[in-house]
Amino acid sequence: MKNKVAILVILFSLLLMCLAVPAYAAQVPDGFAGVPWGASRAQVKQILSERGWKMVNDEPQRVASKGSFNGINAQLTFSFEGNGLVGGTVIMGVQPIKNISASAYAYKNLVESLTKKYGPPSGTSEDNLTANSGWSFVDTDTKDEYTILAMFTKYSSFMDPDYPANAELVGVTVCYSASSLAKRLKDKGL
Repeated sequence: MKNKVAILVILFSLLLMCLAVPAYAAQVPDGFAGVPWGASRAQVKQILSERGWKMVNDEPQRVASKGSFNGINAQLTFSFEGNGLVGGTVIMGVQPIKNISASAYAYKNLVESLTKKYGPPSGTSEDNLTANSGWSFVDTDTKDEYTILAMFTKYSSFMDPDYPANAELVGVTVCYSASSLAKRLKDKGL
């Protein structure tokens, strides 16, 4: 019996270590929302304009717009280190909590789409009102590191001015990161 417990502990530990280490993948995210990593602020704004997306925020380290992501209306925020795109965040499928099934469906479809493109997530978790799926990648040629985190979660109404201040909302957030590119740009002072 002790041997079985020890083997289960070892297997569980190995599983946790595998989830913590980025997977070497043939296909890594080549950018965020169709915009390549490292793109300048001017390039991002030009692409958003060409797509007809409405600019909602323009700050030195981020540009936010309203557009479409995975076929759903969304707010997309593009993050920069210096003048190079290194990350992005999407908030989509925001609904009153009574319409939770619509947001849950958006999350399910997003995870299926990301899984089809990048393979199974390297980690997941779920409870009553939240679910998370994460992907970690290392480019086999450049050793660049990338992550994607998809979250189904409860929101405060301040996240969306279309709802009253006390509204209970649910929705989907997706975060993309090119962490090693961000570090290189920061180290170069760009």
